[in-house]
Amino acid sequence: MEFDFSLENSLITKSGFSFNLVCSKFNNSTTLILANIVKKNNLFENTGELKFLINDIINNHVNLKNVNISVAFSSNIPIGVSIKVKHRILCFVSLTYRRQGIGTLLVSSLKTENTFAKQGFSGSLEFWNSLKIPVF
Repeated sequence: MEFDFSLENSLITKSGFSFNLVCSKFNNSTTLILANIVKKNNLFENTGELKFLINDIINNHVNLKNVNISVAFSSNIPIGVSIKVKHRILCFVSLTYRRQGIGTLLVSSLKTENTFAKQGFSGSLEFWNSLKIPVF
């Protein structure tokens, strides 16, 4: 699926390659577009909470005014996502692109003073601690 990168887009060069970061801050239609891209491209662990949250967003089980999504694309291919619902933030980056600062940039694009996370899969606690985001 091609994405119109003219929408709230920034081009970032990191670790020798370029990628686009698209945010849906307070834009319901972009939130739904990005949620569908995340689902179609399986940007989540199959048993993880992010998968269920994406389905809830797409099926309107979550108030979209409380949802912000950032998706990183490399060559028009989605490679990572960060979602914030109210103050809670979740993040996933495809295995090939991990440990290159993409997750940090995704989270930073949505992080606010009261943001918190929940420990997820292996390595997540270290990730959240490195960003100084409280984990509950």
